[in-house]
Order: sequence, then C-alpha cells, then structure tokens
Amino acid sequence: MKILPIKDLRNTNEISKTVKEENDPIFITKNGYADMVIMSQNVFDNIAKNKCDSKTISIKKDNIKYKQ
Repeated sequence: MKILPIKDLRNTNEISKTVKEENDPIFITKNGYADMVIMSQNVFDNIAKNKCDSKTISIKKDNIKYKQ
C-alpha cells in the first residue's frame, strides 16, 4: 500500500506504472487527510466483481424458504 500527497500527482505515467505493477491502490492525501484512491482497472474490476458476487449470494440467501 502506498500513500502519496496530492501534490505528487504530477507524474501520472509513474503512478500508472506503479498501480499496474504492484496491483495495489495508491491512497492520495490532501492536507494530511484521505482524499482519493487510485487503482488499476484490474484491481477495480476485481473489487466490483467481488461486491457483485456478495450481493448475489445475499439475494439468493434472502430468497431461500425454510421448511418449518
């Protein structure tokens, strides 16, 4: 995990290379506080897929009818 101040966003090529190689998001701070997260498309797709899978499991679980 990498944390950078917002002023370091000038070198976008290096940031893009880092998120792709490390396969980890970079957290951006502004005035010492969390402000943004930058991640590769691959990491985002994995997060979105896992979130979608969790919702599907939850919906299926809610639709189960239990015999009494």
